Amino acid sequence: MLEDFDFDEGVIIVDGFDDCIIGKDFRKGRAVYSIEKIIEKQMIKSNWSLEESIENFDHNIGSAYTGEYTPVFVWQGDGYQGSAWELARKKEQSA
Repeated sequence: MLEDFDFDEGVIIVDGFDDCIIGKDFRKGRAVYSIEKIIEKQMIKSNWSLEESIENFDHNIGSAYTGEYTPVFVWQGDGYQGSAWELARKKEQSA
């Protein structure tokens, strides 16, 4: 996925989440990530709950500022169809 966007030198890429990149910022050329994809990947890779994954994203990824080329993180909303994400949401809604 990373090679699809031809990022300029200096653009910040979040280690281990190349497959969560969904685009490139028009103005600055920053990497744009799907928050749902990052959270889902953490759930699968680390065997974390949805809540644990969101908390980790909030504290360690989404709130990090690394300068002018800090990545952009976006919620894809109800249209996101990741399997682990959907299972976790259903499980937490039924609890």
